[in-house]
Amino acid sequence: MPSAGCGGAGSSSSIPPEPSPCGGTALKPLFLAAAHWRRQGLLGDIDLHLVTPYAGVLDIPFVEDTLQAELDRNGVTVHRRSTVTSVSHDSCAVTLSGDGGDTTIQDVEHAFIVPAYRAPRWLAPLAGDHPAGLVDVDPSTLAHRRHPSLWSLGDVADLRTRPSGGALRRQVEVLAANISLARRRRQPRRYDGYTVIPITTDRHRLMLIEFDRQLQPQPTVSWTDLTRPRADLWFFDRYVEPIIYFHALLDGRV
Repeated sequence: MPSAGCGGAGSSSSIPPEPSPCGGTALKPLFLAAAHWRRQGLLGDIDLHLVTPYAGVLDIPFVEDTLQAELDRNGVTVHRRSTVTSVSHDSCAVTLSGDGGDTTIQDVEHAFIVPAYRAPRWLAPLAGDHPAGLVDVDPSTLAHRRHPSLWSLGDVADLRTRPSGGALRRQVEVLAANISLARRRRQPRRYDGYTVIPITTDRHRLMLIEFDRQLQPQPTVSWTDLTRPRADLWFFDRYVEPIIYFHALLDGRV
């Protein structure tokens, strides 16, 4: 939300509370804006803020130090255990609510705010008591708890993990196998909650965070550390991944 007529030099970004899909990618506009302002020689004159609902940055233990180092490098003030409750275009202010009460960030020239997420309301008959209306499935088998012939996956399913598009590949594999196994009355496969959050940390570097439901690392490859911001990983995500996605993943060949 660029604010017209604001005289300040502040920028605010927010990480949405769960179950927003791939909420950690909300760090991307913050880091890219900081990289741009650094190239322009303006970063030191801009007050950067990050609002996160977590006690850490993302509360993923094995990457917290790396993320905090990137935020420190860009001089970002982090508001922990907080969510955005209102944005005023007229007064150029963002109001937060957190453990310490309400806080207002003034003179905000740019705000990148991700709204809270909920499943489409037409899915309500299949939802349990989840506040965001997610489909009530067994998070390990992906079968509906009350209607076992129904299945769900992706952002609308209550899978007890951080939702992401990258998690779908593992979910589709488990769901397809379990539909077949259920027809033969055999024991289902288990989905461990694997998910992935790609975070662009500056113009040409990206880190990939892969983990399971217990927030334990689940790296796809063992020969290199993908949680370290890397230029080659950024190149792969920018130029190679779209080809794989549209010409292999969507066809079910990956």
